[in-house]
Amino acid sequence: MKTVRGEGFEVQVPPDWARIEQPGDAFTLADSVGGVGAVQISIAPNATWEKPSVTDLRDIIQTMAEANQLGAPTEASYFDTEALRGAVCTYVHGEDFIRVWSVSDGTSFALATYVCRKGSENLETETVELIVRSLRFSLPGVA
Repeated sequence: MKTVRGEGFEVQVPPDWARIEQPGDAFTLADSVGGVGAVQISIAPNATWEKPSVTDLRDIIQTMAEANQLGAPTEASYFDTEALRGAVCTYVHGEDFIRVWSVSDGTSFALATYVCRKGSENLETETVELIVRSLRFSLPGVA
């Protein structure tokens, strides 16, 4: 695994994974050798809330899903580790498989979205799960 840094955070990724440039400068990662999808990560550093519950994090995903007309999730789960607390929801929208994570360390918040063609999800979802769970927030300008 190698470290890839974004503005205010870092993640651990396998050697073939790298940041790719997308319109709008979204922080996007993909497997550069035979990848089938991509994950985008956006953060809100130093949010003004107490440590959100997994229900709060799930509500954030639901709001995003409603805004994008994704329908009801086909799967939903939660995790709570020493470093991160998160909610995860999976959607199938048209020909796309979409998995969304809403995570927080108690101060900062991130939303990560993985998209690939429906039917290809088993090739990368375990790796993407590890990438998202490796997310660590950092102060701007601090490596």
